[in-house]
Amino acid sequence: MSTSEPTSTGPVLDPETLSILASELQADAAPGLMESLVQTFIRDAEARSGRIADAAGAYDLQGLEHESHALGSSAATFGAMALHHLARAIEAACQGRDVDKAVGLSVGMDAAVSAAAAALSDYLKQQEPPD
Repeated sequence: MSTSEPTSTGPVLDPETLSILASELQADAAPGLMESLVQTFIRDAEARSGRIADAAGAYDLQGLEHESHALGSSAATFGAMALHHLARAIEAACQGRDVDKAVGLSVGMDAAVSAAAAALSDYLKQQEPPD
């Protein structure tokens, strides 16, 4: 899958967002920081996805909204736009007190996190200098 291949919620990854982040980091940081930050984001996204599933299973709208909000914000930072849009849709359903919609949307979270992780890993590989 291409990093910009559209899904039902838009492209998995916005490379322009990542390029901007990478250029800002290069000006201020040690080499390898971008890769470290992406790996930290992926681990956090996977953990939040688990907490989203737990909250959905318990019909805990407050927990579901909290985790979705946090994940949506960090996903946008890393250009993981499909994940961002899904998280925001879950958050909006929670705010609208639509339990069925929030829980239904949360079912796709693991797949969205996996797609974002794969796209981000591909992006990092493309940024590596040639041998």
